[in-house]
Amino acid sequence: MFRIKKYRFFIIITITLLIAIILIIGFDVRLKTTNYTIESSELPDSFDGYRICQISDFHGKSFGKDEEELIKHIKDGNPDIIIISGDFTDDSHSLNNASILLEGIKDIAPIYAISGNHEFDSEELYQKTLELYKEYNVNVLEDADAKITRGNDSIWLHGKKYLFYDIQKYVPDIGADGYHILLYHDPAYFLYFQYLHYDLVIGGHTHGGLIRLPFIGGLVATTGKLFPKYDKGVFTSESGSKLVVSAGLGDAILPRFNNRPEVVIITLKKYK
Repeated sequence: MFRIKKYRFFIIITITLLIAIILIIGFDVRLKTTNYTIESSELPDSFDGYRICQISDFHGKSFGKDEEELIKHIKDGNPDIIIISGDFTDDSHSLNNASILLEGIKDIAPIYAISGNHEFDSEELYQKTLELYKEYNVNVLEDADAKITRGNDSIWLHGKKYLFYDIQKYVPDIGADGYHILLYHDPAYFLYFQYLHYDLVIGGHTHGGLIRLPFIGGLVATTGKLFPKYDKGVFTSESGSKLVVSAGLGDAILPRFNNRPEVVIITLKKYK
């Protein structure tokens, strides 16, 4: 009888410890850097090894005093350009942390930005965000394009303003020549973008699915949709287009689980 009680006690302690370990690991929200390599035969030779830092869904969150932790991750990524892929600001936070972050990264590399849904929490917020970008010389790509030159070669960035309606009307077919990167906040529209000759699409919005389940992935998108298809990581379409989705930096209604906030570093490689 004593042995049975001792055995049960051992099982209870073991299960309790396992649950505690799972919770501790699962609710680990330390900032990390995630690295992806994107290969393409269309990439010009001069851009082989070109590094893009993506920060997404910042939501004015604090990462250490004066954003030191986040700034260090960005700087350590040694990027050639920095991309802000939407939801940099929202109506629930002041612009103070956003301003501090831009002050800390403005001299690391040229910065390009697009809007997410939360910049449109109010028209006033959207205008203030644009003013903030102007103050720090951020290149805003709202239905606009940017040609990036390196050596004798060039690639194109195309940024699209966040829209809640028929996105197809606002995304022109850019043609098959050259290497083209589209910045758009919501990766769900990759279903359309893959047929428009973009070599790479960069987005966020999903927060990685908020709660990530082992072997399954994200549980719920920020829209409330269960098991979002494009939750986090790299995806390839039948046409060969690549999609990179960041799990983002900020928080949402549900706490992150098994889903640490991340800075994404994308390295472009010439596929020969």
